[in-house]
Amino acid sequence: MAYPSVTNSFTDATTIDAVQLNENFNDIVNGVSDGTKDIQVANSTVNGYADITGDVYTTALTNYSNTVTISGLDTVTTKYFYYKRIGNIVHVWFYVLGNATVGDVIIFDLPYACGANFLNMYIPILTGTTEVNGCGLVFFNAASEVWLYYRIDSTKFPDGDECASGYFSYEAA
Repeated sequence: MAYPSVTNSFTDATTIDAVQLNENFNDIVNGVSDGTKDIQVANSTVNGYADITGDVYTTALTNYSNTVTISGLDTVTTKYFYYKRIGNIVHVWFYVLGNATVGDVIIFDLPYACGANFLNMYIPILTGTTEVNGCGLVFFNAASEVWLYYRIDSTKFPDGDECASGYFSYEAA
């Protein structure tokens, strides 16, 4: 199906040829009405605010558990990693269970490289899989990875089974 073509650029203080405008408008109305043309907007710039009434997303909720790279645990028993990107903001939900050695941090890669705007965040840390043991730290160590610390003061994980789960968001590069 063909798309109608509008050749005029409509901007402030621009003089528009009425005959050409009318021809373009009729082209669009007739083509859409008789089913021979579709309307497609390639790019649109909005200065100010825009009201959007539908579901808007760049990427639907995506499971990247099978492709995520994790280090800092001797063994990984269970892992769930999901993300959703909306524009330049990436939301990440994760759960990782494994066995740590003293002095380890849990490191995993991000689904998209991190931009300059991010905040380090706090997450729950569990002992084994059942008891909340305190508040850990999500630290953006590099543009493409996150370091999980056992405590918000950057204390590393002790020996034993460790479980970390949480949510954070960041701006993609």
